[in-house]
Amino acid sequence: LFPSQVQGEGAAEQLMMGLWFFQAHNAADVIILGRGGGSAEDLWAFNDERLARAVADCTIPVISAVGHESDFTICDFVADLRAPTPSAAAELAVPNRVELLGELESCQQRLHRIMEDRVVRERKMLKLLTAGVLSKPRQIIDPQRMRTADVERRLESAVGILVDRKRTELAAKCARLDALNPIGVLSRGYAVVDNGEHTVMRASDITSGDRLKIRFADGCVNAVATERE
Repeated sequence: LFPSQVQGEGAAEQLMMGLWFFQAHNAADVIILGRGGGSAEDLWAFNDERLARAVADCTIPVISAVGHESDFTICDFVADLRAPTPSAAAELAVPNRVELLGELESCQQRLHRIMEDRVVRERKMLKLLTAGVLSKPRQIIDPQRMRTADVERRLESAVGILVDRKRTELAAKCARLDALNPIGVLSRGYAVVDNGEHTVMRASDITSGDRLKIRFADGCVNAVATERE
């Protein structure tokens, strides 16, 4: 208990001090903030904004039990729970042990029935699956084999298409290389002339007496330039 005014000047401050006291000393599992009935003016302290914020910020659960059942204050709306009367707040704060034990037992029984039903269903399903596999194994194995064979055929077809495409690309690249191969040009009757330093591109690059190497497709010939025409 924390002694406090519940109406009149200073009541809101004293009620706030009570809330702070129980939080500071961790002295309660739940706080009942209440008083008996009265006029609207008598209950006005429980409409104080500072008290309402203290109730909302309280770290211990608060039951607001102010006045009679028809009375409402701001504290009723910010508390963790509203009780219609102080005596009802006491009942809400301390539930009936026998009723709680009864609810717990009922929950245990429902859980037990649910688990039993689940076990029965799973056993039936296991029995059906086992009977199906053992009695007609080919109905399970054959479709799997067919699917595997189909995947294998499609894979082989895809690989064959890929190989053919790569072969075509390789042949095209080889043809382009052959076209650029200088040996291929020489085989068509052309020759490459080298003066020992570089390839001779023009007749004007040769003077009389130059020693030359002439490369044909089938070999090389050494020569000496005698005159330029």
